[in-house]
Amino acid sequence: MQKLLIKLGHFGSILLFTAVGIFLTLAVISGITIITNQNGDEGATRLALQVAAVITFIGAITLGSYLTKLIFKTHELEKEIAKLKEYDTLTGLLNRRTFMDRAEHLFHIAVREEEALSIIVIDIDHFKNINDVHGHIAGNQALVAFTKLLRSTLRKSDLACRYGGEEFALFLPKTNEQQGWTFCERIHQITKEQGVHYGDIEINPTLSIGVVSFPVERADSAEGLLRLADRALYHAKKTGRNRTVNYIDGI
Repeated sequence: MQKLLIKLGHFGSILLFTAVGIFLTLAVISGITIITNQNGDEGATRLALQVAAVITFIGAITLGSYLTKLIFKTHELEKEIAKLKEYDTLTGLLNRRTFMDRAEHLFHIAVREEEALSIIVIDIDHFKNINDVHGHIAGNQALVAFTKLLRSTLRKSDLACRYGGEEFALFLPKTNEQQGWTFCERIHQITKEQGVHYGDIEINPTLSIGVVSFPVERADSAEGLLRLADRALYHAKKTGRNRTVNYIDGI
């Protein structure tokens, strides 16, 4: 029943319950007509028919409207619950598990179609200092503001997730090594130019970024490539931060 009403929509559902109301009204009228005809009281029959018709029709429409609202509200709650399972509640980006599931699917498509792809891991440098100086609320708002900057650079086909804490992971389909590097440099530039804001507080974070591209670097899975990007990120942090490191064998 729920699937049918969702498919019909609000207006269609109301029409359905209206039709049910009419059917029930006719059924009640028929039943009362048969009974009263047997008794031979036409005046009582007419009155009973009118009362029964009004009560049945109004009752069916009222109940139908209530059930429709209840079912659609339940459907919306189910959608919200499903969203909570897939997205990070603070930034609205994919959570790590959903990101990996989708990334693995896209990785196998890229392998089959012999297409390039890049995976990027971003860390906001010295994020703990933002929390210590401005407070955790400001820190959270900095993550939200950075997410907004990040979204402005992404295509619809790209995947982005909050990888953990102040780290973000990106999966860029059909993006070769040079394009992946250029994307990282653009992220650096936009963050430097716009910064992030919390009320009157302006925060100018820097980023450490690790990037790996396929098929330049070979791997059997998106998770394998992500580990390589993570190693490149570690190297960026170890060698001074505020930079992009492209994974090469031996890092």
